[in-house]
Amino acid sequence: MQERMITENGTQIDIWMRAWMDIVTMEKAGINAFNKKKCQRELRKNLEIFGLADGKAPDDTLKDAWRSFTADYMRSCMESRMFRGFVFGIGKVKDEVLAKLMLDEIVLVTKTIPEKLGLGTFAAPLHEVMVEAFAERVENGEAFVKKSMFKL
Repeated sequence: MQERMITENGTQIDIWMRAWMDIVTMEKAGINAFNKKKCQRELRKNLEIFGLADGKAPDDTLKDAWRSFTADYMRSCMESRMFRGFVFGIGKVKDEVLAKLMLDEIVLVTKTIPEKLGLGTFAAPLHEVMVEAFAERVENGEAFVKKSMFKL
């Protein structure tokens, strides 16, 4: 597992959040037959930043780090205008809608994209921990996750 925080040009950077955003951006840019191999390499590299390794089960320390990242990710989303705003930033998204958007992105990054690129098994431990950590932080989290996952 790489250190989560690094310093570049005097600025603290969360490389886990950068890897997360790289994966989201990859999906937004589009994954197709022409770039699938490149996307697989990039996804594997980004998932390895989270400490994932072939055939190696994550230890409790790594799982705790993933839980901490999930909390930080959720906090970031709650403070983000992109997640919170709608209609050109005029109104606010209801908390349940915000929770659904966060869960959808967690599933996208840790399950949907990896499965699309043949890395679903590789990413599965991260998916399980992040969904569980998400459920712990949302009111009636387990029921919310079950209901939302059923709709996917």
